Amino acid sequence: MSDRIVTGWKPHFAKVWSKETVVIDHSLHTSSLFSEEAIAELIEQTPPEHYNLATMGHDTKRAEWREGIVGGASGKETMEAIKNGRLWLNIRHCQDFDPRYKAVLDQLFEEFEAHMPGLHTYKRNMGILITSPKCQTFYHFDLPGQHLWQIKGRKKVYIYPNRDPFLPNIDRQRVIMKETREEFPFEEWYDDYAEVYHLEPGQMAYWPLHAPHRVENEDCLNISLTLEHWDTDVRNLYAVHYGNGVLRRTLGYQAGNHQPYGFHVYPKAALSLAWKKLGMERKTVFRDEVDFKIDASKPMGLADIPMMAKA
Repeated sequence: MSDRIVTGWKPHFAKVWSKETVVIDHSLHTSSLFSEEAIAELIEQTPPEHYNLATMGHDTKRAEWREGIVGGASGKETMEAIKNGRLWLNIRHCQDFDPRYKAVLDQLFEEFEAHMPGLHTYKRNMGILITSPKCQTFYHFDLPGQHLWQIKGRKKVYIYPNRDPFLPNIDRQRVIMKETREEFPFEEWYDDYAEVYHLEPGQMAYWPLHAPHRVENEDCLNISLTLEHWDTDVRNLYAVHYGNGVLRRTLGYQAGNHQPYGFHVYPKAALSLAWKKLGMERKTVFRDEVDFKIDASKPMGLADIPMMAKA
């Protein structure tokens, strides 16, 4: 793509980037790369290790989440199953196996870095989400900077403060140190303190680092793009919370400074590195177990299979 993708940039966004939620207009929803036909073709070329397929429950408080496989379904059949079911398909790191999406990813960050000369990003990743009408993503937070770009359909996005009690530091440390996954307990009253955004095609949202969030689709097929990146602030905040987690686990010390700046960052970064170098990081390997496959002929677009580890 050669035309500008970020069409709704305003100069003040640079002043609140990663501190406040910003919603920005974009042009990706007009690109043929993100049409239903193109996504169906992409599904067929996606290696098994580059996707996650799930179905979920309706209760926002209980993270009912089953993993599945595409199996022998074609891209078109998969899209049809998602349209008529309650399915969530995430094609992860698509820039690694399709250079067309790598070009889009690079251009997007070139545009952002041009708007914010002090921003230098790395570990950039792109994912494409294809999700059913009325499906949901449960309460969680992401370690890197996270963008959500709406291509087709409409989403309701709830974004919560990135502090206690919405994100207890001990839960943040456990996720960062790989003691648990990204999900953690949610209380319905949290919604009283949430920012709520209704994303339409041609809009993207970027929220404060580590802000917990959850997403509800409206009654329509959704195609969305997720971007993630690391930069100095992301790296420093990761190191600080990781170092604080090491202090908690080894000395029982609850560090009070969680800021991604100041002299305390460097010893905590060194502590984090040493912990990993010594092989002390918990070697929990999350093996996804799958128990269904895509079947567009079924009412919910899936068929149960015997539980097994995903390849």
